[in-house]
Amino acid sequence: FPMSIIALDFQYDQRFDYGWGMQFEFKPGVYSSLDQFSFDDWAFPFTLSGLRAINQELSVLLGLSIYPNFDRVVDPKVGLRWIPNDALKIDLFYPESRVEVALMEGVELHAGARFLTWLEYQMDEDDERDRVQLDENRLHAGLGLQTSEYGKWVLDLAYYFDREIDFEETEAGVEIDDSFGFNLSYVALF
Repeated sequence: FPMSIIALDFQYDQRFDYGWGMQFEFKPGVYSSLDQFSFDDWAFPFTLSGLRAINQELSVLLGLSIYPNFDRVVDPKVGLRWIPNDALKIDLFYPESRVEVALMEGVELHAGARFLTWLEYQMDEDDERDRVQLDENRLHAGLGLQTSEYGKWVLDLAYYFDREIDFEETEAGVEIDDSFGFNLSYVALF
């Protein structure tokens, strides 16, 4: 069975006086096996976080990700961001940490880790398992090339491990072998 996400990924950042800020993320879309379409295939996960800049280099983030109608409804988002200079940014976060190094204007190297414990997909209406749940961890590294003021290409190579598939209406989970993969994407900057 295919597991597919067709979603838009929005993020809004707002900064306030005295180092305070907030961040809102919204990922509405279809999280489904794409066998049939119903309202159950749609999901509207979002994250709301508060930010506090300790000084010019260090900031703290604390928030909650909300996944309505998923088995895991709430997941924390917490971490530290350290930017000691224009060429280096370090995000030590849960669920995803990342290090970015700017090699030159418009070229960056990055590496990181992600812990994914919330993802769910709606199965076909006639499937007694109802929903499939995926847990996985990922280590990744890659290259970003900014092609214009408004966008960049990103290539990631990844190692996936500790992966498991569970079904909402059955007790038996399935472990998935560790594997390698890649992702090529275009990121629009507004």
